[in-house]
Amino acid sequence: DYIKLNSFSASGVTWVTRRRSRSAYDVLEELNNPHKEKGVIADKRIRLGYRGSNRVLGRIVQFKSPESGEVYEFLTNNMKMSAITITELYRKRWQIELLFKRMKQNYPIKYFLGDSENAIKLQIWCALIADLILKIIKKGIAAKWSFANLAAMMRLHLMTYIDIRGFLKSPEKALQSKFSNTQSAKSQQLLFIT
Repeated sequence: DYIKLNSFSASGVTWVTRRRSRSAYDVLEELNNPHKEKGVIADKRIRLGYRGSNRVLGRIVQFKSPESGEVYEFLTNNMKMSAITITELYRKRWQIELLFKRMKQNYPIKYFLGDSENAIKLQIWCALIADLILKIIKKGIAAKWSFANLAAMMRLHLMTYIDIRGFLKSPEKALQSKFSNTQSAKSQQLLFIT
């Protein structure tokens, strides 16, 4: 959407996106490329779009992935950042995508509990805090739990009095010790009653 990209540029917003195969552009200038050894093939100042239509002034950075050998083309309106920074910005955006995916899969923020802006913000902040706590717990335990299973177990045992670290290391042992302690406490109470 060239109109939207032009409005972002006019507002001072930096944008980075992948080039679609059908999008046409004219090369205005070849820019200096000191990052060839890091995978940047080309860095050019361009005019995006077809002649006679709405056009966008920008920049194209062509990058070859060292792992896959695939060539990616990134479009941006930022002429000051280095080409390698543009590629890193696009790569890091996937971390945000993974966060949103994890949030949608594991937390009940599909339906909001209130209608006001404050209620919605509060629910989103609670989900972000819960996500952070679960990430810390996941990092601190030796056992390999998937994030979804860990979130489900925490949700199930949120109000039980159980040692969570022991439970996550060995759920069977923790539950057995919990129930054996409960049974011995009940038998001791019966002794005091009689």
